[in-house]
Amino acid sequence: MSLVFWTLKDARKRIDDVLIVAVAVATSLVLPFVGTVVYAILRPAEYLADARERELEMRAIEQELHALRACPSCGEVIRPDYLMCPSCRRPLRTPCPTCGRVLEPAWKICPYCAHDLKMRRVPLPVDQPTAMGEPARVEPASLLEN
Repeated sequence: MSLVFWTLKDARKRIDDVLIVAVAVATSLVLPFVGTVVYAILRPAEYLADARERELEMRAIEQELHALRACPSCGEVIRPDYLMCPSCRRPLRTPCPTCGRVLEPAWKICPYCAHDLKMRRVPLPVDQPTAMGEPARVEPASLLEN
């Protein structure tokens, strides 16, 4: 009888479907030793709580990866507060002329200081090759407009 009780407790921790739990307990009840051994061999490897915890960890990792971005030019991982890509020097964003916080290219107003940005809309410069064939270096100060 203790094997049936153990099968019931273990099956409830490992199996989400009530019908399968009932079949495992009935098998253990009808075939006392063999049913419990068969259940022990066929039971899921992990507890339901462990599987749910693993799913939550995976979701958290996915959300963290979505927070990181990649440079459109070189594919290097960049942080949301970068103004330029540290690998290829491509301009990514510009700072607000009033408060200096990082702005997204599509913003029309600074959400931090409410500075109107519609007069400042200048396309970001594209790297032009120099005479030697290497891209010209674009300084962050050249991106700011007074």
